[in-house]
Amino acid sequence: MAMQRFCNAMHGMKAPLIMVVVQTAFAGVNILYKLVANDALIFERKNRPKLTWKVLVQAFFCGLFG
Repeated sequence: MAMQRFCNAMHGMKAPLIMVVVQTAFAGVNILYKLVANDALIFERKNRPKLTWKVLVQAFFCGLFG
């Protein structure tokens, strides 16, 4: 009887638990992305390529098509 109530309670908590796990994973990925981006910006700050029309068009299409 107690096991049945426990299973019913866990079944009701499945969606909120999955949402918490997904948000935790997003937070971890975001933290790792920011750490990597900071390292790249420090090392490659002076080696920035010129902003040409080709780069602008590629950035436009990348933003347009996602």
